[in-house]
Amino acid sequence: MTPTNELWQKLDALIERMDDPAAFRVVLDTLANVCPFNRYEYTIANLLGHGKMSLSEYEELRREYVATYGYPYREVFEIRGPRTFGDQWVAAHLMSIAPSLKRASKKLDSNYGNQNYDFWLDPGLKIEVKAGRAVGKSAHRDSEPLISLSDQHFDINFQQIKVRLADVFVLVAVWLDVVRYWVFNSAEIARFKGFSSAQH
Repeated sequence: MTPTNELWQKLDALIERMDDPAAFRVVLDTLANVCPFNRYEYTIANLLGHGKMSLSEYEELRREYVATYGYPYREVFEIRGPRTFGDQWVAAHLMSIAPSLKRASKKLDSNYGNQNYDFWLDPGLKIEVKAGRAVGKSAHRDSEPLISLSDQHFDINFQQIKVRLADVFVLVAVWLDVVRYWVFNSAEIARFKGFSSAQH
């Protein structure tokens, strides 16, 4: 059963508390759904508004749903543009878990030029970060964010890896529920199957 189906079963049972459940379901069948306004929001608002569901019942329903189905990295998949994802979210995320990282700059490295590498770690380690999001692809449906235990095929493509510009490469992969990291030195990257030194 999908998360939304399970939630709807619980809400549908609560609709029986309404004065005229059948009439309410007719309204739901004709209701226009435009995110975030949908049958879930409408049902909860009506149950609360008509006193058929207490605030504590709502909070418990919400807590259970979020605890079971909440994905901590869902918002990452809503970020548009690879630069916004990498330069903002990934950089901030890495700096939050490794505060000794410093954004690369000419102040730290007089030879630094834009797009050389991303981070500096004292006493002089140059670190390049490449990141991607796990999105399933198939001929039958649009791309969709995946959880780490999904059995759906996916491909994360780390591009623009220039081994001569950094000492260490951190590869970051984001799923809905987890972030994974791989750390390699430049020599290891150069030996990877599929790596091409002719990348532009």
